[in-house]
Formats: sequence, C-alpha cells, structure tokens
Amino acid sequence: MLTGKRAFNGEGLAETLSVVLKSEPDWTLLPAELPREVQRLLRLCLEKNVKNRRSDAADVRLDIEGALKEPADSRAAPARSKLAWIVAGVMTLAFATLVAVHFSQKPASPPEMRLEITTPSTSAPLEFALSPDGRYIAFVASGDGPQRLWLRALDQTAAEPMTGTEGAGYPFWSADSRSIGFFASGKLQRIDIAGGPPEALADAPAGRGGAWNPDGTILFAASQAGPLSRVSTRAGEPGVVTRTVQGQLSHRFPQFLLDGRHFIFFVQGSAATQGIYWGSLDGGEPRRLVASDTAGAWAPPDRLLFVRQGALVATPFDTETGEIKGEPITVADAVGVDAGIYHGGFSVSADGRVAYRAGGSERRQLTWFERDGKLVGTAGAPDETGLFYPELSPDGRRVAVTRTVLQNNADVWLIDLARGGTTRFTFDPAYDYAPLWSPDGTRIAFRSNRKGIYDVYVKPSSGVGNEELLLESTASKSPLSWSSNGRFLLFYELDPRSAFFSMRLQQVEQCRCASGKQIDVPLSRWMALRQFYRRFLDTSFGMSSKKNSRCGCVPSCPVANTLGPVCDRPGDERTISL
Repeated sequence: MLTGKRAFNGEGLAETLSVVLKSEPDWTLLPAELPREVQRLLRLCLEKNVKNRRSDAADVRLDIEGALKEPADSRAAPARSKLAWIVAGVMTLAFATLVAVHFSQKPASPPEMRLEITTPSTSAPLEFALSPDGRYIAFVASGDGPQRLWLRALDQTAAEPMTGTEGAGYPFWSADSRSIGFFASGKLQRIDIAGGPPEALADAPAGRGGAWNPDGTILFAASQAGPLSRVSTRAGEPGVVTRTVQGQLSHRFPQFLLDGRHFIFFVQGSAATQGIYWGSLDGGEPRRLVASDTAGAWAPPDRLLFVRQGALVATPFDTETGEIKGEPITVADAVGVDAGIYHGGFSVSADGRVAYRAGGSERRQLTWFERDGKLVGTAGAPDETGLFYPELSPDGRRVAVTRTVLQNNADVWLIDLARGGTTRFTFDPAYDYAPLWSPDGTRIAFRSNRKGIYDVYVKPSSGVGNEELLLESTASKSPLSWSSNGRFLLFYELDPRSAFFSMRLQQVEQCRCASGKQIDVPLSRWMALRQFYRRFLDTSFGMSSKKNSRCGCVPSCPVANTLGPVCDRPGDERTISL
C-alpha cells in the first residue's frame, strides 16, 4: 500500500516463509515524506526479535493514537490528512507478520490466527494436527487431568478438552474437518468435533499416525512395526495396504495427497531404505522420495515438508508423478523431533498453513521419591532437551539419561548427582538412547540405530573406550535388565512380521560351565522384571513366549534368582523419576 510492492517476496508458501523468517523488507522503498513515527512503527511491527516486536493490535493502536495527537505545522498538514491511509498500511503489515506462518497462494484473506499457541501441560508436545480448513488445531495435553485430546478454534483464545479421549495420541483430521481420528486403549478411534462419544474403528495396539480421505477411508499404522492398513469409517474390516520388504521395519505417519488415492508415508529401516515414500491405494510398489529421519507432510500445492538436521525444510514435489523436482529450502529452524518415533513437530493444513513446535519438549525435572510415593526433592536443573529414560547408577551417584541437544540428535548423557554437571556419553550421529547400567556400574548398555535397525551396544561407563556391538539382527531391539552377575542381558525385540514384542536373553560375558555342557533355559525362569514390563507387554502387545530361550551356562546360583528387578536394589530406598 505504501510502496506498491510486497514486503516479502517468495514463490509459494515455503519460500515466502523462509523470506519472512530470514530477511528484512527493503526500507528504502518507503515514501520520503512518510512521517518518522510511522516508519518507526513499521519497523517495530516487523521486528524479527519477538521481545522487541509489537505483540498485538492494541499496542499498535496506542502508537497510532500518540502519533495523531502530535502537533503538526502547516507543512505537516497534508501528511496528517492522509495519515488514516498510512495507518491502514501499518495495521495490514502488522497482521501479515502475525499470520506469516499461514500464507497461502489463494487470493482470499485467511481468518485471523495467532502466531504462538500456548497449550496446557503435556508430555506429548509434538502430537498435534491442524484441521484441513485451517480453522482448528487438535493436540494432546494433560492440563489438570489425564492425557487426552484438546480442541482449539484458531479464532478463539481458549482450548477445551474432548470428553472420552483419555489416553489419546497422534491425532489426525477427516478431510471435511468435522472429525478427528486418534489412537487410545489399543484402538483406532474417531470423534466428531460437534459432540458425541468416540467410536472405535479397528485394533491398533501402538498406533503411529493416520490419514483420512474424502471417501471415508482411513489409512493408519496400527503398531510400531509392520505395514500400513486401511479401514472404512462406514463399514468393513481393516485390510493391509503396504508391505515391508527387506531392510524395512515399519511404515508409519501417512498423509493423503490431493486425489485421495495417493499418499506419502515414512519407512523406518536401514540406511538404504529409510525415508519418505510415495504410494497409492490402488497398489504398485511405493517409491522413496527422499532419505529422512522424520515423517513428512504435503503442503499444497507442490511442497514436501520434513525435518533435516533440526530444521523444517520444504522441497518442490510433483504429487502426480511422485518426484522431487528441486532442492530443499529452510522454512523454520530448531523444530522439535521425537527421535525414537521419527515424528516431527509440525502440521500442515489443506490451504497451506503451517504450525510447528520449536524445541519439541517441555521443561522436565528429575525428582526423588520415597518408596511410598512421597516427594523428597529434585536432582539437577530443569531440562528442555527432551530429557527421557532416566537410569540411576548402582551407587546412586550418577543418572544416565537421553537428551536431544545437537541437531535434534538423541544421545546418552550422564548427570553427576554428587558434583553436578552433565556429560555427553555417546557421540554417534545416529539415535542413541534407553541406557541401562550394569550391576557393578562399569558398563552401560543402550540402543542405537547407527546401522538402520535398533541394535544393542555396550560401553564402559567411564566413557573411555569404544562402544561394543552386543547384538545385531534384523529386528529392532532394546535392553531391559542385566543379570545380577553381569553376564546376561534381557532385551526385547520387535518382530516386523507379527508386530509383537518378544523377550530374549543375550550372553554378555563368556563363561565356562563346570559340567562341561550347556543347557536350554526357558524364558519363564528368568522373568523377575518390574510389573511395568509384564503389564505393558501382556496388555498392549501380547507377549510371545515360544522359543524365547537361550543356550547358556548353568549359573552357580539358582537360575530364578540371577535376574533381579531393575529397581528396588537392596538398601535403595528411593527411586528417581521424571
């Protein structure tokens, strides 16, 4: 309005966003006769630093009123007569800055929305979804109750919990923006935003994302391993859509494209297979679009968004041919990522609006509790790096945790409770997490996907020395507990064919059998685990116990007593938790 040109130029959503976030307008294009106070107000409205920027229209109104009250001489009179038009220009630019995250290639003005959305407390900060029409956002939060879905209209300032969605995770929208799909209680469910109870549609013991096309077909990942399935919201039984091949562990987080038949999805697997794929409900071999560590999202009409090295990037994408046709550009820096789930903290509406969560983690605090649950105190400082998987050393002086610090890469870190300080323990660019101390405190086992599939590694707790690959196979694995003599490690592995967890033993140290022979030890005799694992596996996944035994030496003490609980060590009267 003041210059006859756009303040920020870009070809489409992604490039415009990048220009808004990284560049300044060309201030030299402003008219020379523009009052100095108005120029100052324009700069404050477009300030990149949120602390220095005008936060809302109320602040701008006060500045404008102050400018109107200033005395004017005869030379300034013409300028004052057209001040109303200049003010209109200021208000428009301020609004454009606030809604820059949802620029669209459509000429119609979008409804008002806020740049920053504050949610109730949540342990799942990355689980949210914009509605296709861009009017609502659904997210997972707890607030003062259980974890459940919350709904907020973007032209409102308050969000409301959705009754009946307790335990919900990974929400997604119907194509008409009237219903939400989610996972809870081992089921794929749907709920209408107009009201009413949720409806269970299919079994989904560990759902990992879904998509809903205009025909009422829901494409979803039912578990942590295996292919994508489909189910109709009208009638019928679920059916398999994709199939995992050699080197692939799971298919997850699908999204339908414009025609409602083609879709993109994420494949977890080896370095040669992992990435974002393009597939079709009509069959055919899916095609890998790009190697990636997170699932992607389609930003209409022709951009593919995903997280690369911690930044949200967009690349040109032909939805009809399934081809990438250019290099990615950065849309936003420091976007949150759940490294273990391969899920990025961003969502895109059908009209091209983008919502993302920076950092991706709430402040977490290690806390001491007595056995009876009484709060004793805290350990260390509050942490904003996705602090997770705390594991107390046998002597109680250190805690091994998972932190996501550098380029959204998860690593094992050690917190010294006695002297203070935090030290990085693993340094591989892959995801290293779920640490587990050996009984004598000299070694730490952890899982890592540095070879594609999650394998189990062991490293001296002193940090001196290299990691040792303890167990490698085609199934994803994670350590659960050491035997009390440190010779065996109990771990679980996820079968990509059945999507079931099974528990197995791995010998860590070689031993000689006094009898000169080895025996086959049934898994049931080694099970002295926390109730958590038993309940979690039995109720959520179904634990297979067939052939889950290992050939090993007969220990000197009874087999049933060689594997102690992970917690509640003798003399340890406290536990540490998040």
